Amino acid sequence: MKKLTRVLVTAALALAPLAITGSAQAQTGVHGVDVSGNNITGGATINWTTVAANEQFAFIKATEGDGYTSDYFKSAWPQMERVNIPRAPYHFLLPTKDGSVAAQAAHFVSAARAAGYAGNTPGELPPVLDLEWDYRDGSCPSGVTSDGVKSFVDTMRASFHRTPIIYTNKNFLSQCGLDARRFAPSTYLWIADYVSSSAPVPTGWSTWTFWQYTASATVPGIPTRADRNWFNGSLTDLRRLAGLDGGFTRDVTGNGWDDIVARNASDGNLYLYDGFADGKLAAPRKIGSGWGGTTAVMTGEFTGDGQADLLGVNVDGELNVYAGSGGTFAAPRKLGTGWNSQRSIVAGAFTTSGHDDLIGIQKDTGDLYFYAGTGSTFAAPRKLASGWGGQTALVAGDFDHDGHADLVGRTTDGTLNLYRGYGDAQFSAPVKFGDAAALTALIPGDFDHDGRTDIAGRTADGTLNLYPSTGTGLGAARPLGTGWNGMDLFQS
Repeated sequence: MKKLTRVLVTAALALAPLAITGSAQAQTGVHGVDVSGNNITGGATINWTTVAANEQFAFIKATEGDGYTSDYFKSAWPQMERVNIPRAPYHFLLPTKDGSVAAQAAHFVSAARAAGYAGNTPGELPPVLDLEWDYRDGSCPSGVTSDGVKSFVDTMRASFHRTPIIYTNKNFLSQCGLDARRFAPSTYLWIADYVSSSAPVPTGWSTWTFWQYTASATVPGIPTRADRNWFNGSLTDLRRLAGLDGGFTRDVTGNGWDDIVARNASDGNLYLYDGFADGKLAAPRKIGSGWGGTTAVMTGEFTGDGQADLLGVNVDGELNVYAGSGGTFAAPRKLGTGWNSQRSIVAGAFTTSGHDDLIGIQKDTGDLYFYAGTGSTFAAPRKLASGWGGQTALVAGDFDHDGHADLVGRTTDGTLNLYRGYGDAQFSAPVKFGDAAALTALIPGDFDHDGRTDIAGRTADGTLNLYPSTGTGLGAARPLGTGWNGMDLFQS
């Protein structure tokens, strides 16, 4: 990116190539680059195969103002796609004399789409708005207001169904009179700072997601000195953000295929149907007894060890975790009480924290609540919305394969609606996803192994069918088995 020159005049010009003085972790974590046409000189260009072999992600300048699109962006984006490096385009916001904020936002959306960026293609990171001084004269971008920035990121969010990233600097925001509290709650922070030992987080954000810590790194595959950045999380977290890992642990046995966990109504035993191929389930294997008093069961990674676990809510309202190990489970450990107040409970990675969370619909009020996972328990509930009392079923999954947990709810007339997740426990308005009036059970899982969560649905005669997700709806039914009427509780 064009450097934040005003704040760096006195310090950054004297920096060594790697300018982190107090954080060795910043030099050993998950790293990536950001580039523009300035990184190709004298006929030399960027070798994206080499970059992808050494860096974990990359951002590229796409547009500025309301009319400029980088020629290098148009040629490089297909190369970045081919090597499948997690990637996103960015827009450099210029003063409004170079185009209104609305016109600049529309130009970015159009140019990004024309190059092939959709926002939710596996490998794509959220779109970026670059907020800094005007590189032509070092001045604040005149006419740009806090509300204008919010309108830009709102356009990004509506266009790409992703929570946008804002690249900026703490000094820039204060000197140019921008109040990040107006737009920070709906964005990720990419902070630029080359001198601090810990990333300074401007008021409005609680943490940072990316940190640009040097503008003079030597990066294999890039012919010039380059910007280098640190991601605030694990490689798994980055892959989730890039839609390469939806964060669902329904592969209970660890063989790479999603499974079904179900309770037998007659004896209260819990059974595992191990997925092993496209649309194929093995014969049931008993994995527990005494589950007759359970009102909800969920699969996910709830203990922080990378293994698929079970959660169960019993009739007394106790929430218990059963730590898993490749399809076997430990004795229950109580996590909390009062969970019988929930009509429906689902599990998934509803944020980018790296932990599976819970969402529930309260019986009495119909309110939707979020319980953030910590890796060992769940935080206090946070109300997300009202008016969910009309849902007769609720399931969670990455139905559109964008790396974020979505919700699918069934209304009283049997309509299935998709609520696309943004990765911050917020969801889009509902869009029709299918018709489930004839189904007596809904079971989520990626049963055809294409990265999208599907729905296995049981009909009144006990037939279980696979309804594969297309990302925008459900495909034609494919049979999974018969005789499922004896089961009365499934993972949600």
